Amino acid sequence: MIRSGELARNPLAITSKVLDVLGGRTMIGYDVGCSFDGTIVRSSLGKRFLELLCRMCVNAFHGYSHEYLCQVKYHPNYIKGLGLEDFETMERIFSHSNQLAPVIRYATAYRRRVLIDILFQQWDAEKYVNLGKMLYDNYRQALAIIKEQTIALEGAMQSMGLTEDDLERFALEERTYLETLGKETSQDLHEIAYVEKLQELRAVTTQLARTNRQFLADAPQLTFLPPHSGPTDYETETSRTRKLETNRRYLEERKKTLSLEVIELEVNLGVATRWQPSDANYVRVARYIATRAYQKALSNLQRLVVQRLFELHKMNLAQTGYRMRRNIAKNMQTRSRAIRNAINAYNTAAAALDPPRPKLDWTTISHYHFLEEVEILSDTRADIREKPWVQPAVRETLRIARRLARAHEELERVQVEARRVHTHIRDEDQLFAQVEKTLSSSRNPIYGAVRDYTTRRRAANARILVSLKKLYKLPEFAGERTPGVRAGTASVPNDNVPPNLDDLARTESLAVEEEEGDDRVGDDDEDEDVQDQISALADFVGSLGV
Repeated sequence: MIRSGELARNPLAITSKVLDVLGGRTMIGYDVGCSFDGTIVRSSLGKRFLELLCRMCVNAFHGYSHEYLCQVKYHPNYIKGLGLEDFETMERIFSHSNQLAPVIRYATAYRRRVLIDILFQQWDAEKYVNLGKMLYDNYRQALAIIKEQTIALEGAMQSMGLTEDDLERFALEERTYLETLGKETSQDLHEIAYVEKLQELRAVTTQLARTNRQFLADAPQLTFLPPHSGPTDYETETSRTRKLETNRRYLEERKKTLSLEVIELEVNLGVATRWQPSDANYVRVARYIATRAYQKALSNLQRLVVQRLFELHKMNLAQTGYRMRRNIAKNMQTRSRAIRNAINAYNTAAAALDPPRPKLDWTTISHYHFLEEVEILSDTRADIREKPWVQPAVRETLRIARRLARAHEELERVQVEARRVHTHIRDEDQLFAQVEKTLSSSRNPIYGAVRDYTTRRRAANARILVSLKKLYKLPEFAGERTPGVRAGTASVPNDNVPPNLDDLARTESLAVEEEEGDDRVGDDDEDEDVQDQISALADFVGSLGV
């Protein structure tokens, strides 16, 4: 990558490995997953990728910098089944590994590799120890979202008279609108081609009739001509006649070709009677052809303005963090340059109309905040200002509904993963006991090393079990509270917990309670310090007489 850059072959190789190792239905997060999705489909991996029902998405933070249509299709918040996952694990790894850069900058190549390997071994160990805590925190986070947002969603839906079916329909309408925004339908293109062919056929027919009259007028006739004095240029007359004959034959062939093309279009469009210039459909399409350049420029400007307004609405959300708003604003500046270019194209097309449309400027467009303010949208073929799903209140309701749906999915996922982890810990400890017994009885020299590893691993598993038991004690927990049976293994009792691991879990539980107590004391001290600072600041302002 250092020599060649971020070529597509690198993520393609990673995707191939994922399909080989994981198989099955897989979701892959990538900061350019929207465009890379097409790259995979066009590659040799495309067939297997589609057969396994795999999908690409854009990680949450990077997704907010993509255009709004991309967010609707590829952002994790919009995809069913992803829960509250943000797909930013690699960004966290990069951020964590940056702390190693000052250490290895002047190290030898060998030391650099050793330190990087140690860093990620430590990373893996820490993440494994915190696995149970992560599941517990994720479950509580989902419960908090459901508790807070359910009341808000029910109140909003009741006040606006909406149902869940309405929200699903609004989301579908929004996606359909954004996918077709600025695009001409196949019906429009066929009608345009049909009228253009009719106009060309009519022009060729008229030109052919005029050529035939001219050709017949120049044909030799048996008449007595008046006396002519001076030389006569027979070659010039013959050449002009031949050119006239060639042009006449060309027009006849062109008329036949156009007639066949018109008939073919009439069959595709289901036109029983050929359109005439006075017909309503002919007039409608002819008027659209005359303003087509204007409509295309206007549709492109509409697409950019609508996406800008939707993203400005997202920037004003109370729960959008500062870094996310800053990232969106940075990309909005880039998007605004595209709007400037679209305005210039629109003004050029608007000036060519009869009568010309009024021009627009960047100052007017940049101050739009709501769709009701965009008067230019009323001149497009798809005016959405009266659609219910463009209203800010409805859009916020749609966002809350999506957030709630992802939270419920997170609960189900955590319940499954908690039992999988519990089962793994139980099976692993039984394996440890069996291996230790075998090595000890055979007096194998590696027994001490294995014993050292299993001791540390059991301590980590005990810490995970403490978090899992806290998860099981939540009154809202609806999953299984006992380990299961791993596929391909012999059936074992679900309540079979090794005694030594159970004792370690009790010891770790006491240690966790002490750590949490220290954290609470630290938080209380911090709150008291903040209160003291606020009181001191209030006293200082009061002394100034403000």
